[in-house]
Amino acid sequence: MKKEKICQSEALDILTSAGLIKTSSLHGQASAEFIKAFTGIDNEQGISLERGHQQISSYRINPDYAKNNIQQQAGYSAEVAHVARENASNILNGNPERISRTEDVAGYGNNHTVYDHVKTIDGKVIENSASQMKFVSNIEGQLKKIAEGKGGGKNDHSRYLQGDLTLPSDQVEKAKEICTREAERLQQQAEYLESQGKYDLAAQKKQSAKNYENLRDTNLNP
Repeated sequence: MKKEKICQSEALDILTSAGLIKTSSLHGQASAEFIKAFTGIDNEQGISLERGHQQISSYRINPDYAKNNIQQQAGYSAEVAHVARENASNILNGNPERISRTEDVAGYGNNHTVYDHVKTIDGKVIENSASQMKFVSNIEGQLKKIAEGKGGGKNDHSRYLQGDLTLPSDQVEKAKEICTREAERLQQQAEYLESQGKYDLAAQKKQSAKNYENLRDTNLNP
């Protein structure tokens, strides 16, 4: 009986140790994502990423374009940090998906005009997983440029309707409320314009309303 208890105790110790080793390994892998984000070097794959926080912090600021330079660098930093947080979370949760900046994925090129991130599994891009990240103080203005900007010019951000739009988590619900309100407003305008026989303009309003609904229902993510 005593020998049996000793065997059971040893088995329990082995299982406990194995569990601790696995947990420690997962936390180590998750922590490595933040080191990668800082250095810009993926030691596991043996490759250098396009940017890391260390490199971004060394970028010079042109006094003539200081505001734009700072905003651009803040955007790069946010994108890199998002990758580290998402991948660390997926590792700890046992999710095989990983996220990368499009600059670090073959086929997207440097500073893609629409997408900032893409999801992968085992290094292969997941279809329709590309997303754009936006950190702006005027979220209503940004949504307007996306949903109503069709037609070209600096206020046309309609290209972002093509994929997911990643926002700070505290802005998502507000953004959805704005989309609902604006969709209803534009739909009412469209109905009035139709009653006046202005069908072309009414169609434009309907399309913008639909764009807001699509943003709210499928594109907005924290």
